[in-house]
Amino acid sequence: MALQDKQKINRTIVLPFTESDYHRFMDDLSFAKEKVAHLFQMHPELFPTDMSQGYFFNGTTRISKKMKLNMRKLQINNHHYQIRPSFVLPYMRGMTDEVEKGLFLLRFGVPFWALAFVFGSNHMYWYRLFYLFRPIPWLARPCARKRHSPPMSWLMSTTFASKDRKLMSPQP
Repeated sequence: MALQDKQKINRTIVLPFTESDYHRFMDDLSFAKEKVAHLFQMHPELFPTDMSQGYFFNGTTRISKKMKLNMRKLQINNHHYQIRPSFVLPYMRGMTDEVEKGLFLLRFGVPFWALAFVFGSNHMYWYRLFYLFRPIPWLARPCARKRHSPPMSWLMSTTFASKDRKLMSPQP
């Protein structure tokens, strides 16, 4: 099989878990089976369409260095999926509770350096999160983009570093 034939596709199923339920989900296989069956019955749109033909648990992932968390694997028709809890951001970037307020403030033009000062991390962390959740122009209506996110000119001039590496705000 050529390298180009084998495509690496991110197959992740995001399920609504509390942190305590997720730890139980990872520790107890019978609870995991019950929880997946219950969620599939209640919300089939969260799962792949082939799920009704059968599935089985296929181990767990390695423990993430960023979050110290691992995910359970699910196999459906020779396709492997990871089950990610909803309280964790995509690519294990952080917890949703920790970044919720910072992402909300980004909609009002708060600079990345200010978010880093108030919520921790550094300005590049918030910049990358902003781009992770940015509106995709061909999916969003033009009027919705103007209303909900800052203009791109603001984004490019919001933060920059001087020669002595201190974060500064742009001069008017």
